[in-house]
Amino acid sequence: MAVLLSTGFGVVVSSAGSIVQFQHVTAVRPTGGIAGVSFELRVGEVYAWLGGPGSGKTTIVDLVLGFAKANAGTVQVDGIDPGVDATAARNTTGFVDGRARFAGPMTPRGYVHLFAKLAGLNSLPEERTNALRLMGLQDRYLARSMAGLPHAAHCSVMLAWAWLRRPPLLLLDDPTAGFDSLATARFIEIVGEFRRAGTSVLLTTSDVLVAAQLGDHIGVLKRGEKVAERHRHQLLQESLTALYSDYVGRSYVKGHRP
Repeated sequence: MAVLLSTGFGVVVSSAGSIVQFQHVTAVRPTGGIAGVSFELRVGEVYAWLGGPGSGKTTIVDLVLGFAKANAGTVQVDGIDPGVDATAARNTTGFVDGRARFAGPMTPRGYVHLFAKLAGLNSLPEERTNALRLMGLQDRYLARSMAGLPHAAHCSVMLAWAWLRRPPLLLLDDPTAGFDSLATARFIEIVGEFRRAGTSVLLTTSDVLVAAQLGDHIGVLKRGEKVAERHRHQLLQESLTALYSDYVGRSYVKGHRP
């Protein structure tokens, strides 16, 4: 039986169909902490957090991965408290950090092979190469050093590793930062591949268009507080500009773009 918990912006549904649950979570940090945040990511869905620098997006990521602990409230990842057993929580999660870059002379193929070897994952070289291609890596980059490749290629390597692992949860932290429009469009298609495979996705982003196109639910963060939440169906009746106005905390004036 589902139990509905009021949050002020919709409800959190406590049920076996959840893979991530935050209930009234506060995490104090010098910058970017969160206060009283509640949300739920249901199995097979995408929850997108939208916010700018210092809004608390990274704190949510760190709480999910067990790199930070809540000062109040509860965090559950696939039934696990990451603050108690971070390793178990991370084992259920594929992680793509939009700020991360691979260094050194190793190639995309080399990195994915290394990850598979370290994890004891049995996969054929053809499977690893196909995963890189499926995740948007162009063939001309397969055997080139990562050090000279564009940001989207680094993201493709992280996504390919997640695809080979097939964890139940994919955590994407501002993954399209620095992408051009073509790379962003391909990224949206890639997230669709994970969804069709049954993966649940938790996304943080500062791109309102990416959030609106991918999110089944969209939470808006400002200075560590959830100031709005929308369901995909609500976005059919509400303009993206109005959502963006919630995001920046300004009143929308027709003809003016904040």
